[in-house]
Amino acid sequence: MSTLAILQVSFLVILLATVTIWVLNYSSKNYKSSTSKSMGLNLTIKDLGLLLILCSIFGYISQINLGTKDIKKSVWQGNYPGKQIELKFPHKTELGKVYYYSGFTNGLLEIDAIKEDGVKAKLEIENQSESSHFLFMWITVNIPESVGKVSSIKFIVEKPLVSINQIFLMDNNNKPVTNFTIIGNVNSDYDSIISDFIPLNFKPSIQSINKDSTIWDEIYYATSAYQLVNYISPLYVREHPPLGINIIASSITLFGMSPFAWRLPAYITGVLLILIVYLFAKQIFERSVFAFLASLLISLDFMHFVFSRIAALDSILIVFTTATLLFFYRYFNHSQKENYSEGLKSLLTTGYLWGLALATKWSALFMIFIFIVLIIYSELGLYKDRTRLFFRLSLYLAAIIVLPICIYSLSYIPEFINSKETNFYQFVFEQILYAWYFQTDTMVHIKPHFYSSVWWSWPILKTPFAIFRNNDILHGLSTSIVLMGNPAIWWLGIGSCLILLVNYLVKRDKVSFFILLSIASMYLPYSLFKRSTFIYYFYFVTPLITLAIVKSIDILSVYSKRLIYALTIIYIIYAFGLFILFYPVLAGETVARSYIYNYLHWFSTWVF
Repeated sequence: MSTLAILQVSFLVILLATVTIWVLNYSSKNYKSSTSKSMGLNLTIKDLGLLLILCSIFGYISQINLGTKDIKKSVWQGNYPGKQIELKFPHKTELGKVYYYSGFTNGLLEIDAIKEDGVKAKLEIENQSESSHFLFMWITVNIPESVGKVSSIKFIVEKPLVSINQIFLMDNNNKPVTNFTIIGNVNSDYDSIISDFIPLNFKPSIQSINKDSTIWDEIYYATSAYQLVNYISPLYVREHPPLGINIIASSITLFGMSPFAWRLPAYITGVLLILIVYLFAKQIFERSVFAFLASLLISLDFMHFVFSRIAALDSILIVFTTATLLFFYRYFNHSQKENYSEGLKSLLTTGYLWGLALATKWSALFMIFIFIVLIIYSELGLYKDRTRLFFRLSLYLAAIIVLPICIYSLSYIPEFINSKETNFYQFVFEQILYAWYFQTDTMVHIKPHFYSSVWWSWPILKTPFAIFRNNDILHGLSTSIVLMGNPAIWWLGIGSCLILLVNYLVKRDKVSFFILLSIASMYLPYSLFKRSTFIYYFYFVTPLITLAIVKSIDILSVYSKRLIYALTIIYIIYAFGLFILFYPVLAGETVARSYIYNYLHWFSTWVF
């Protein structure tokens, strides 16, 4: 980095440390810290045991077929137009399919079959119309029967850069073809064609390909992480802040460029969310059974399971947003009990976590609404001592505004180093402008997606989002990965919110108020969006929905504890049963198409 950039980054770090020390010092000097046990989480051996069991079971199930650890060591780089590689057969061969693994690619590739009469037949990539991006994935090239026997297959670069890591051929009887020689333009300065260039253990099934390829938005995030690790600029993804990409890049640095590596952060955060929801519920209800119930519900949610298995920013963001609300609730709770020292410390932690959330995705910005409402309520409504109001509000401003800005800006350091720019502040500002333009202009003009849906339809599961679909019509099989909520959780969540609303209006219950306000601040802003929106935007509300369900159970149990608890057990069994029923379309398992039609297509808008 340049001297100017080092000074700019140093200032942000010093400002971050100064604000932290200022808040902690003010807190310790001006307020006495309460030692009341009700202020803490009070985790017991029972809590730790329940958490260990739940996290272990979820962790085991979600890692099944998570992704291969296979690192592609070979590479052929099409780094100039016309560069080609040819697979030449000793005898004329009738091929059925060509598979090749596309690495970091932003160019165009022509694939030709040279027929026995010497005529060239241009081959088409399977499902090419669905995407123009093929990065870090197995690509299937079908060879029509009309082509007949061929003498060779050619890969010709139309526009660089094109990277091929592996090639696999099958004949028209679905048997591997390995008897060929590789000729063409191979440069040792760029290309490294070794033994794994022609894999011997490749299984061309949908599940095997998914385990070894990017799916859905992994194309963007895994590719950007790869660029970060390999100092390639600009990043593929610049419309979002870089922290999530940095985390995925760290995993790739440790474990290599493989599906396991780019999905590992999502897997870890998926387990962590269960822990955070447990802590959140324990803080609110102060009962282990309710904390376990809330964390069990989030572990049974369909969307949470899917996001725990794919490299997506949402998988990382939800941990930061939920943890932010947990510590903000601690601030709110401490303020009500006039424990202002601990309240300030909780608010400081809130600022750090919110900064991490904002540095992952701008969706976290919506949380500012609950911050404003509850800080004003706590300061002007609960706290009667107005003598130091200005100083306290200055502290809150520093914790909630200055800290997140510093953390957000510092998250750009890896990308800034890649860019070779010299002015760090200018670089960050330009990235923010680019992201703002993309979100407010580019996205508005993108044509509507088949799976787009309006905000009010998300809780009722009107339009689930299939991020992967493959139908084998010949054999009557189907493979899908679907983003949707567990109907038992999302639908009951609607009724639970109504119960909480009544409870607040009648009893002025602070917990009900906090949960409802949190849901509103994370959800209702989407009603203002003019561009296409999708059901997975509701994912960040899901932990709050589980808290709302548990709170409604707590409210209703006052009237008939035995009946409500019995119904709760039946409800959990039902939610678990639905998870098992829908598991194939959550984990990407290949099943009979009739199974999906008969048991999973509940409504006409459920297309997967």
